Amino acid sequence: VGAALTKGLCKNYGQNRGYLQWTTPAGGENWDYATNSTLSAGQLQENDGTGVVGGGQFVRQDATAFPLSARSGDFVLGASGDDGTGRRYALVGRFTQDGTGAWSSGSVDDDAATPLAGATLTGTVSAVDGNGRGTATLAVGSRSLPVAYYVVSATRAIFVSSSTTASDPRVVGEMHAQVGGATQSTGSLAGPAILSLWGSTPTTTQPVQPASTVALARLSNANPTLGTVDVVLDVVDRSTKNVNSTITGAPYAVAANGRGTLTLSSSAGTRAFVLYADGAGGAFVLEPSSGANNYGILEPQVGAPYTSFNAAYYVGGTVNAVATAPITLASQILFQLGSISGNVTGTYALDPTTGRLLGQVTRNLFGGTGLVMYIVSQGPISHVVVMGDGVNATYSQIAWLEQY
Repeated sequence: VGAALTKGLCKNYGQNRGYLQWTTPAGGENWDYATNSTLSAGQLQENDGTGVVGGGQFVRQDATAFPLSARSGDFVLGASGDDGTGRRYALVGRFTQDGTGAWSSGSVDDDAATPLAGATLTGTVSAVDGNGRGTATLAVGSRSLPVAYYVVSATRAIFVSSSTTASDPRVVGEMHAQVGGATQSTGSLAGPAILSLWGSTPTTTQPVQPASTVALARLSNANPTLGTVDVVLDVVDRSTKNVNSTITGAPYAVAANGRGTLTLSSSAGTRAFVLYADGAGGAFVLEPSSGANNYGILEPQVGAPYTSFNAAYYVGGTVNAVATAPITLASQILFQLGSISGNVTGTYALDPTTGRLLGQVTRNLFGGTGLVMYIVSQGPISHVVVMGDGVNATYSQIAWLEQY
């Protein structure tokens, strides 16, 4: 926790990729990485031969946002991990932070064994050091959650639980600015949006490994007056898939503080979600009663219609991994005229209205050789989400790709 880097090494290779090595008093770790052309963001994949696997994103910090006074306002948050006993755990919520770092008007939901629903969330974040790192102890209902956080910008921070007690929850997540604060409504989710959803359940084999349950969904045609929205859902549950399930007129609600609910009913049953809207068309999402403890991120979809892809490579990889493999780093993927090339080759078909793609690739990089994808945004900053179909793999994952 808060360990100083005593030694480091960075090697740059071709194709916008490289190798990182760092050493702390507790030991060292090695990473492969890929980055965009401006070096402002990229993807990491652990590669140190220890059997410990991981992957994630990195982003450039804005040091002008380090003072507490630069980060006062309203925020939503979401995090996932485990509860300290090996059981998957996630939480979502919102809060208002003042210029001293104190939180008020907080609300939180989680999927603990005894779940919280709209419980009080309080805390006080410390000032950050020269690396943009600060600490806080959050009161999640009656539970204490110590965290360390890193400032990315005035509207975003990344946090991780910092307790050294093995039985305490271990989570990692983000805080995003809530545009409009406590003035949210059903109109906060009026535009089309793409949901990435992650869950997992332990297997009975030895050694015990999580079995992934992942999903992508598109929300569209919202009627804020009636509180209904259409949803197209693709699910891969432990190698069993349910593709292109359409739910018309799903009921949803959003309170002034951004806390909302969404109910999806189909022949497969009823699924109940809780969310905290960020006021910009996105939200952190939780399915408290799901057996896989599903946690998700809803992103606004912009730029339609999607008649073709930009003639540029995409970089990225596995995010929020819910299984030990595959965890992927992709430094160059190109989508052009129905063909996929670069780190993986294959074909795709694109629906220009919804931005939904079906793909078939030659390598199992994302938990299946069949892929379901959505274009989230297209333009100077382009973003694509990818989900393996699980049919040709034991475990499926979700990857996020960004344009160079």
